[in-house]
Amino acid sequence: MDRELRRWSGVHNAPALIFEQDTARTTWSEILMLAERLRPEPSLLPSDKKDRAWMFGLAHELMGEEGLAWSRRLQLIHIGMKMEGPSQKRAEYLSKKYGYNTEAVDRTARRSLDLLALVSRQLKQQMSRGSDYYFGDQLSAVDIYSAAVMALFQPLPTEQCDMDPASRVAFSILDDATKVALDPILLQHRDRIYQRHLELPLSL
Repeated sequence: MDRELRRWSGVHNAPALIFEQDTARTTWSEILMLAERLRPEPSLLPSDKKDRAWMFGLAHELMGEEGLAWSRRLQLIHIGMKMEGPSQKRAEYLSKKYGYNTEAVDRTARRSLDLLALVSRQLKQQMSRGSDYYFGDQLSAVDIYSAAVMALFQPLPTEQCDMDPASRVAFSILDDATKVALDPILLQHRDRIYQRHLELPLSL
């Protein structure tokens, strides 16, 4: 699959979005802005300018390099390196791609805790205002990103997301500090977003 993707798109990442004769878009921000251009309504960007700027910052902290998904991925690689069979082979492959080393894991573990606290705080502020979303009273890109990232900490139920059993076990492994930092509000938000706005069931 990697070879097929690279030959078609010129990149080896997924997702990769190809539109007309443009070069492949592979980052969350590139894909989001093309989607906004092609289908501006309903927008996934807050209408308030300050909220829009804050949303892009929060989106990077969730999806960008050294962000929450990146940090959790390194933790999962670390877990996979200690397993046997396909999980270990996947971890070895990804370790080269994401700069895995024990020092990086220690650093990103602390960063994960900080970022989990950041996003849960934003949701609590919103809920105190009567909103189920990160910004205003409607869905934004950050709601989708957050829902997806939380599945890296606790997978959706099997009936909603069929996935490799070994991966499910690995995704569910949390140290004590992460268990505390993973506020239930984040998982409740994830479940609402999938039920209201995203397609189920999934297959990974």
